[in-house]
Amino acid sequence: MDSKKIMIGHFRVGKTDGVSLEISKRKKMLEKMGHKVYLLSGPRQVGADFVIDELEVDEPRIAKLRENTITKFEDYEDEEEMKKELYAIHDSIKKQLRKIFEENNFDVIYIHNMLSLAIHIPATMALVQLIKELEIPCVAINHDFYWEGDIRTNPTFPFVKELIEKYFVPKLPNVMHGTINTLNHKKLLEERKIKAVVNYDVFDFSQDPWVKDGYNS
Repeated sequence: MDSKKIMIGHFRVGKTDGVSLEISKRKKMLEKMGHKVYLLSGPRQVGADFVIDELEVDEPRIAKLRENTITKFEDYEDEEEMKKELYAIHDSIKKQLRKIFEENNFDVIYIHNMLSLAIHIPATMALVQLIKELEIPCVAINHDFYWEGDIRTNPTFPFVKELIEKYFVPKLPNVMHGTINTLNHKKLLEERKIKAVVNYDVFDFSQDPWVKDGYNS
């Protein structure tokens, strides 16, 4: 098997949340297969090779935008002001991502939750646009979807709804989607005509014992 240059991206890596743990296992597995693996993350990370500050979902500016786009509009003067802020964040993230992608020429990228969970709309927009423009082979590992779970997605304006429908769980020829259960596999096939693969979470019994941190203490 030829060695590949692979990037794995998520809002955070190296922590003890479920997605970070899955990323660590995937990185270890791919490296054992002889591939070179790089990690992309926001600033709350351990071991990331590429860090983009605006990818942190709880950074005040990003959290404010999230709440006002998918929960309740109350912190901007009007729709236009919020839209201007959304695109400003998008432009900054896209510029940084483009530099990373063009300088590294990855053979494939794995994206965890960033294409399926609507907690950071400008980041997803930037990712999907570049995946399409640069024709980057992508595996989208979708642990959670914007239509389910604890984070309710209620678009506050029609333009937000349009962005979510356009960019989340994108149906592109160079994107392969994976789900962690058969229920969402069925939903994607029936409602989006997307044939995803079921990629169950696994447990590495050889890993070191977990320790308490800011997420599990």
